[in-house]
Amino acid sequence: MNPGSGHAELDIDQAIAVGFDAFALNVGQPNQPWAQSTVSQLFNYATSKNFKLFFSIDLFQYENINDFTTMVNQYLGHSAYYHAGPNNRPFLSTYGSGRLGPSDVAQFKSKLSQSVFFIPDFDSVNNFYNDPSGWLNTWGSVVDGGFGWETAWPSRQDTPANISVVQDNWVSTNIVPQGKSYMISEFFLFSRFLRSKLKPLALRFISLSV
Repeated sequence: MNPGSGHAELDIDQAIAVGFDAFALNVGQPNQPWAQSTVSQLFNYATSKNFKLFFSIDLFQYENINDFTTMVNQYLGHSAYYHAGPNNRPFLSTYGSGRLGPSDVAQFKSKLSQSVFFIPDFDSVNNFYNDPSGWLNTWGSVVDGGFGWETAWPSRQDTPANISVVQDNWVSTNIVPQGKSYMISEFFLFSRFLRSKLKPLALRFISLSV
């Protein structure tokens, strides 16, 4: 976003009008000036609108999670940064898992200026959808919950297909009783439909991809 273009302001105003609580800022190039400028514009305007923002670290685009430390630390204490969880900590997520292991995540989190509420998109590793309890045994010490991204996409086929929350339900019923949260990713913008479909799920968060 070019400074002065009004793009950041328009995005936030439109999100508020729809009823969104926050934006996930999916960042894949944390050291690039254009990325830093865009993030700064969004946070500056969000403050005046009581709108919240949080980072989603794009590990598909950029796998070195440690290079995100400076940017994340810069905004964790910002008044517009989104907080969540039982202890109301700054919320942090990812897009993808890169090639990280639990020790890599622990090392990264140890460099952050605050303890975060970490719900990453690690659904492509350790049999997340088929064995969520096993996944949690691997990642439970470094995450506060799971994020099911791939269920937002129907399986590959030549004809239209509906998406389903069956897998999300399965994962959430396995990890929520163990004290973890679950975030679902959906492409729907119809809140009444979302509420009716997701009522059975023990969810705290819905991530809308638009």
